[in-house]
Amino acid sequence: MTRTESAIVCPKCRNRQDDRIACHRCGLVFANWTPEREREQFASIPPDILQRAERLWKEVESAPSERETDAWKAFDAFCATAHADLYAAVKYRERLADYPEDEAAVAFQKRLLTRTAMMLPESRNNNEKKTNWFALGLTVLALGAFLAMIAWYLSSNLTFMMPR
Repeated sequence: MTRTESAIVCPKCRNRQDDRIACHRCGLVFANWTPEREREQFASIPPDILQRAERLWKEVESAPSERETDAWKAFDAFCATAHADLYAAVKYRERLADYPEDEAAVAFQKRLLTRTAMMLPESRNNNEKKTNWFALGLTVLALGAFLAMIAWYLSSNLTFMMPR
């Protein structure tokens, strides 16, 4: 879509579109969005850390575009160590919405996604645990059935062997 004056910019994902009801990219209903909601998304970040991240982001914005610079590296490193990845994710998304070809924004967004993905627990571990419990349950069930068969066999043989 070309950038026109009639286009609306989604306040959440920065998608530009003509539809003024809801965002086609993220689904946000524009009537439900308030400036308070924008502030709420960063409520989990302590104010001093948020202020420093904002200062570092301003340095990124004033740096030459489409190149990794010390400002980009400092911003990314700070957000990673200060647990402000949410702020970095929003800023990278906004930058890419405005400048889709910005190589630095693409590179740092990929770093952020990789860093975040490494913190997530592997779903494979949960499946292994479920498989282990399932196997244990089947083993107990089979053992119970085997013991019941032996008990039945012994009880039926004992009745034939008993004197009358």
